[in-house]
Amino acid sequence: MLFITNRVFEEGPTPVEQKIQEDSQPSTNQNTYSVPRTVHFDLSNNQAEQSVYFCERKKKEKYTEIGGKLFLQTLKEYNAKEILIYIHGYSNLPEEAIFPQAKELQTLFDQKSPGHIVVVPLIWPCDNDRGKVKDYFDDQIAADQSGIAFA
Repeated sequence: MLFITNRVFEEGPTPVEQKIQEDSQPSTNQNTYSVPRTVHFDLSNNQAEQSVYFCERKKKEKYTEIGGKLFLQTLKEYNAKEILIYIHGYSNLPEEAIFPQAKELQTLFDQKSPGHIVVVPLIWPCDNDRGKVKDYFDDQIAADQSGIAFA
């Protein structure tokens, strides 16, 4: 399952390799991102990253950041007629709620019209503490901050 997130990864932001172009032209910096890479959610950190990560979930708790180019290529290979960007509510963690709900949605769409719709979760950083009122206000801050990255 493909997904997009701005959650903090235990591995940190996507590493960037900087290459200096050496030719007769004035030198320019070319950045390349070190993807694909295995990543893990840092569920204790609900800080909203200002970058988004294009990823794939292989199975429970097995995630790979694949980058935007491969993400779009894979999405195109699905040959779906429509893409449903699934934005979850507050106090939802990836394995407890988001991925199972997205998988259930995908199953329902496939029963109705196989391959017509592909579900892509957009995961923002809810925290993993308990308490409905505190959770709501903590998550509201993360949601507001996430809007910038996802825009």
